[in-house]
Amino acid sequence: MSDTEKLMQWIKEGEHEELDFKLTVNSAEKIARTMVAFANRKGGLILIGISDFGEIIGVDPAQEKYVLERAASEFCMPPVQPHYTVYKSAGLQVLAAYISKSKSGGHRSIDRDGNTRFWIRQGDECVSDEERLAALEAVERKNDPIPIFSDRNNGLIQYLNIHHTITVGQFMKMMDIPFALAKKSLDRLYHADILQRHGEKGSRYYTLNS
Repeated sequence: MSDTEKLMQWIKEGEHEELDFKLTVNSAEKIARTMVAFANRKGGLILIGISDFGEIIGVDPAQEKYVLERAASEFCMPPVQPHYTVYKSAGLQVLAAYISKSKSGGHRSIDRDGNTRFWIRQGDECVSDEERLAALEAVERKNDPIPIFSDRNNGLIQYLNIHHTITVGQFMKMMDIPFALAKKSLDRLYHADILQRHGEKGSRYYTLNS
């Protein structure tokens, strides 16, 4: 397979968990994040000289390698060891930097102030541990039961004053929330003596506790 064919095959794949395109590398500090993200997962390939749109632009491999080597040794902890290959297509050169999967999985990037951060690759993005924690907290907040005293439950009280009974399925549709969250929220109101629970599992419904 020719260099051009190999490059076009990667371009056709598009960026993913093990492949990243860079037009050029201007910041050793920033490219270190991609390096450690690859090292902390399955390893990966950075192709330099290709735009985000998959166009072969070409680079000076020696210049790009200099920045990458600086990133690997100064901004990765512990240092990573890229392996390089230069591919040629229509007179243009593309530098491929291979990052192997780390045996320890504990690489971190270092910024200019000496702060370190753990990164992994998720899809075509590099995600820090802080970002993953924030995303997890957001999911947990979303899955928390609706607070007992809230405007949303005022709507439930009004509904029960008119219709007298409500099922988990009805509450789920009314609030546009998952079934499990609807059940958890109604049960929370039951345990707070705001609602009464009737029937057996599968035919259960709730009423206001008068």
